[in-house]
Order: sequence, then structure tokens, then C-alpha cells
Amino acid sequence: MPISILEDTDIEAYSSYQGHTSTTISQTCVYVQETPFQQSNKSLPQWRYAGTVIDTPYSVNRIDGHSSNYSKGTFSFDTSIVLKAAQPTYLWFQHADQSTDVYVDDTKVTTHWGGYNAFFVDISNYVHRGTNNIRVALCNTTRSSLAPAAGDFNFNATLGNVKLFTSPCLPDMKYGYDGFHITSTVTSSSATVNVKTTVPSGAQLVCTISDGTYIWTDTKTSNGQEQTFTTTITGANLHLWHGTVDPHLYNVKLEIYKNDDLYHRYERPYGLRYYSYVIN
Repeated sequence: MPISILEDTDIEAYSSYQGHTSTTISQTCVYVQETPFQQSNKSLPQWRYAGTVIDTPYSVNRIDGHSSNYSKGTFSFDTSIVLKAAQPTYLWFQHADQSTDVYVDDTKVTTHWGGYNAFFVDISNYVHRGTNNIRVALCNTTRSSLAPAAGDFNFNATLGNVKLFTSPCLPDMKYGYDGFHITSTVTSSSATVNVKTTVPSGAQLVCTISDGTYIWTDTKTSNGQEQTFTTTITGANLHLWHGTVDPHLYNVKLEIYKNDDLYHRYERPYGLRYYSYVIN
């Protein structure tokens, strides 16, 4: 049976470093939120290749990948998800070799070239309420435009782990895995920190920066455009990062609410430092 995503809910899997709203499609047991931040176990389907259920990572060339006449061509993997409502939805690919075509209900979403880095595919405008069939077509045909372009290499058609991100207030993934971007301007006496994110209109955002003794927090209501939180840390509150001598880190936390319900919490350690050139 396909993955079932309940209305106004999202899937939650935590790393030791930060919270993510995601699930690995290939796994059989994950945490699914029945309500925001209320978890229970669910069984999920796995990818299918050539009519057979598989585990990822999976290589089409797992048998002949070492030979000079290994199988080349286009190979399709498929699965399906059920949404109770159309909402922001992304697929995250650990890797997929060498070129990857992504389809939703036989409509092509995009092509990704190169098979060695993780990447996101935004399928928000292609999914709908009900069953959505996902197909991933990998092509391992040698192309001079893709590295490595020379040498004795076999290009195995391999699908890595794939994660599903879906929520009515999911942040734009243009900033990567956790949906927000931090920049700072630092001197010996002050540090101005900017936290940027983009979430659907109407979502409530709470940003907190702290380090055990210092805490700063601010709230905003999203208008659908990029939102920026800015604060300046000075005086005794400013504690600079100084390598292994004093590796001090602040904690930057972004929480996203909808109708006063907490949907997402992202946290990231962040160090403040500056450098200068001195001419002797």
C-alpha cells in the first residue's frame, strides 16, 4: 500500500544534531506525526524495481557492475504516496546515478545530472489530494559532459536513500536540509546575526538564539516571502568561538507554528568569530 500522509500532519525523523520533518521511503518503520509532534510507528512501502520490492541503496549493476559489458540504459523505480491535501512536498535524494528523471503521475518534474551529491526535488506543484505515483528513471549511459569524463570507469545505475518532506507549513528547501540560512558580521565587540527562511503565508515563526546564559527570541508571521530575523550581540553576551581553546557555540533554533500548533523545530549550533590581517 502507498504511504499515507494525514491532513495537516508531517513525518518526523530526528538526527542527533537537529530536527527534520522527513521519512526515508525505503524503510519499513518510521515516526509519523498523527498530530504535530505526537509520534507513532507506521509501516511504509518500499521502492519497486522491475516489479520487485527492493531496499535502497540499490544498484541495477550490483551483479555486473565490475565487468566491461555491464548493463547500460534507463532503469525505472516507482512508489506512491497518498496525500489528504495538496501541500508543500519535497523529495530528497541521497544520490542517484548518473542522470535522474523524476515523474509524478507520469508528468516529468525535472532532470538531475550527476550522481555523487545529495539533492532536493520540489514536487509541490505536481502532487494532489489522493494517490500520487512517483517514478524515478535512472540512466547510466556514459556522457562526456558528466565527471569523470575520462579513464576506466563503470557508471552503475544506483538509487540511494530517498526522503519525503511534506507539511502545510514546510520551509523552502533552497537553503538546504533544515530550511534556514544563518549569516553574521562579527567584530571583537559585537556580532550581528541574520537568520533567513521562507515558509507558506500564515505560518508563525519563532527564532531563538541562546548559549546557556544569553537568550534572544523574536516572532514573525509569514507573508509567503523571505523572512529575516536580526539581532546584535554585544558586551558580556558576546562569546566568540576560539578553536580548540574555547570552542563556544550558540544554539540557533527556528520553530514553525500553524494555528498555534508546533509543526517543525530546527536547531543548529553556530560559532561567532572574526579574523584580520596585520601587516608587520
